[in-house]
Amino acid sequence: MVTHRIRFLVSDLPVKLFNQLQDVKERRLSALNVLAFAAAAVMVGSPTLATLPVWSEAVVSRAQIRAMNLARGTAVAENGGLSVYRPEPCMVQTSTGGGACFVSGGRGFTFNFLGGRPGWPEDGSQPTTETEIEIGPRGTDVVKIWYNGVPRSGRPLAPRDPLTDQ
Repeated sequence: MVTHRIRFLVSDLPVKLFNQLQDVKERRLSALNVLAFAAAAVMVGSPTLATLPVWSEAVVSRAQIRAMNLARGTAVAENGGLSVYRPEPCMVQTSTGGGACFVSGGRGFTFNFLGGRPGWPEDGSQPTTETEIEIGPRGTDVVKIWYNGVPRSGRPLAPRDPLTDQ
């Protein structure tokens, strides 16, 4: 009789475990459903959601990112390499396509930026170089380096026309 009772308990064990696991899964699912429902209710009924700012980013084209990278690389090469020259931080901001350094995108991309010895923006020292460079519309060729020298007073912000400016 004892062996019969043990066999019954052992044979029932997998079924009981399965049922218990099912109960646990159902409880978890119902708890998740309650949480999801509560979160949805809070989101729909909350007046604070209407006052949250909408975050949006302007899409920067691949050509503009290529142009920015080419302009930066060209300026670095023209000014002696990374061991002696670093461009303005806006020239590494690919998410903004050059940000404040980006001047124009009419028939190409024009960038105007400062540069100097490594660490110049971080340590507060003055830039030693200003570069204005125009890159073609596909971002793959340098059209012209308009200026690469001592920083000018009042950085030019108007785009230049390569057909009329020489």
